[in-house]
Order: sequence, then C-alpha cells, then structure tokens
Amino acid sequence: SVAAQIALLKNCSAINSTHSNGGHSFENALIEARILLSENENAVLMAGGLDELTPNQIKLIQNAALTDGGMEDMSIGEGGAFFLR
Repeated sequence: SVAAQIALLKNCSAINSTHSNGGHSFENALIEARILLSENENAVLMAGGLDELTPNQIKLIQNAALTDGGMEDMSIGEGGAFFLR
C-alpha cells in the first residue's frame, strides 16, 4: 500500500493502517486518526487518501453506458490528499 511504502521510506515504526472499504475508506482513516489523537494529543500522524482510475473501472463505466462511446466527454481522474499533524 502507499501507506506502507511511505512508512518504509521514512523508517516509521509506529502504527500503520490502510483502509480499503469503498467510499468510506477516507472517513475511516480520519476516524482512526482522531482516536489516536484522543489517546495521545502530542502524537505525530499522517492521514490521507488516494483515488485511482484503473482499466477495469474504465471498462465498467463504458459498459454501463455512462458515456456515448468515448471517455473524452467525461471529467474523471485520479487524485490524492494527505494531512500531517
């Protein structure tokens, strides 16, 4: 996971969690961060989320007739945001 790669690169040895449950992943990561901060208000933590567009997702969008044959008309993409405290 991205979280694991960042932890390895930065030699982090503390809690490292990845949430993978659809549209609730980011919210669950923020809830976990809030719980960790309530246990230790001096904690340093990073919470974030990534959204990627895979070939399978493109096929699903096209097969669901959400486009008129092409992806040119759609404004979809990938992104990420991380918060450090």
